[in-house]
Amino acid sequence: MNGTLPIATPELALRVESAEHVGLIKRLEAFQTDASKRDGVGLKSFGSGTALIYKESPAGFFNKVIGLTEADVHLLPEILEFYAAYDVVCRVKTNPVLATPNLLAALTEHGFVVEEFATSSMYGLATEEIPPLPDGITVQKLTIEEIEQFAELYTQAMGLAPERAASLAHNNRLIAANNSDYHYYIAAADGVPASVAMMFLHDGMGSFCAAATLPEYRGRGLQQALIYQRIQDAARMGCDLVVGQAAYNSSSQRNMLRSGMGVAFSDLVFIKQ
Repeated sequence: MNGTLPIATPELALRVESAEHVGLIKRLEAFQTDASKRDGVGLKSFGSGTALIYKESPAGFFNKVIGLTEADVHLLPEILEFYAAYDVVCRVKTNPVLATPNLLAALTEHGFVVEEFATSSMYGLATEEIPPLPDGITVQKLTIEEIEQFAELYTQAMGLAPERAASLAHNNRLIAANNSDYHYYIAAADGVPASVAMMFLHDGMGSFCAAATLPEYRGRGLQQALIYQRIQDAARMGCDLVVGQAAYNSSSQRNMLRSGMGVAFSDLVFIKQ
């Protein structure tokens, strides 16, 4: 990508993180429109923080508090009661901007311990100028009517049970029907669909999420192509930045780095013992 990345100041870091946070909240709000899911979805503000609960989700993806500041620590007992009511373990995700000594001390006092450095939050410039696709690689956007194809390929790529595809398709139809800012992509190698990804638009940012590639097609540049396509589409839709989350030193992080993106910060997750 052309241009120079802006310095990851505290202000920029919070902007980058907001895309992930708003995206998670939008997904849960979409799930709440389904009466059969409503009892398993929790979404509540506590000061500057937001508590997220989705009982169908893997442990920490949704089930955590985001955006909590030291000014909110007096609300920790209420937050713990909220999670206890759903019989869900409480996690708090924080970052170097919000993780002040007072916040960290309060988490410790309430029985939280460090669980992991969850992900690196990445950021880059949105631009229409991208490299040409490798030979044999094609990328296209999917419509809401094609969500089943996205779900089936994602399920296979992630090694999930085949029966999960129907639930995943239903969830993403809810998301797409309630949020026009979600975009779905599929990439093919020599005409064979083999990789998928999503992008959520927020506050002038294209937020990358839910990327996966069939094992036998990894290493062929499919995810790199999907990254570049989303970089270009984000620019065409008025964004100045693209952002995403990736595990430290993962193939996803390396692909983003190769695409000109940089590390804004790493997330730290606390879990209640």
